[in-house]
Order: sequence, then structure tokens, then C-alpha cells
Amino acid sequence: MAAARYCWRTRASEHLDEARSKLAEVQVILKSEEAEIKHLEDEAPNAGDRTAQVEEAVKRAKSDLEVSTNLEPQRQTTEIEAEQQLRTEQDKLNRLESQLDELVKNMGNRSEQSDRVPRRFLNSKQSGLGTDHRKLMTHYP
Repeated sequence: MAAARYCWRTRASEHLDEARSKLAEVQVILKSEEAEIKHLEDEAPNAGDRTAQVEEAVKRAKSDLEVSTNLEPQRQTTEIEAEQQLRTEQDKLNRLESQLDELVKNMGNRSEQSDRVPRRFLNSKQSGLGTDHRKLMTHYP
């Protein structure tokens, strides 16, 4: 069960890494498109007979920028959801690990208790062993 949770947490972690990567990619594209638009707009006054081409390139770049700008919030939302999912899975895993630790601890306590000789057998009147049973008990921890 814990292994399955660990595997799920790993998938959640991979999902978060992927979401972060896609967001970073969009942000790089945004900067690149903004720089391209600035470059084209600076070039436009000196374009001469290429003015129409430069203006068309500016339109395309602005359109691409708009698409990327609209995509960025979606990627941010995906990243936030992936972070929340990872935290949820980590919390579940921590609870399971705590429960497992408690079970192991309790099993160890029960094992220690079962290794002990019950007190009723140490009392010679109840055990029926007489006084010699104490000598026997000194040989066994």
C-alpha cells in the first residue's frame, strides 16, 4: 500500500515537473515574441520598400504573442493544481507512514510481551512447580 502511494506521489511529482516545464516554455516564448515585435517595430521606419513585409511580420508576431499570453494563465493554473495534488499525495503518504510506524511499534510491543513469562507462573503457589521453578527461571531471560 505504501509502495503504491509512493508511486502515485512520484507520478504527481512528475506531473508537477511537466507543468512547470510547460509554463517556463510559454514564458520564454513570450519574451522571445516581445523581443521580436520590438525589433520589427524598430526596423519598420527604416524598412523602405519592405515596409509591407515588416508590418505583416509585426501582425503575425502580435497574434502569436496574444495566443501565448492567453496560454500562460492556463499553464499557471495547471502548475498550481499539480502542486496541490503533490501536497495532497505527500500528506497521504505521511499519514500512511505514521500508521505503519505505529503498527510496527505495536507489533514489537506485543512480541516483547509474549516473550515474557506471565506473572502467575512466577508465583509458586499458582504454578504448582514448587520452589524449584525460580531456579529454572534464572537460566532463561
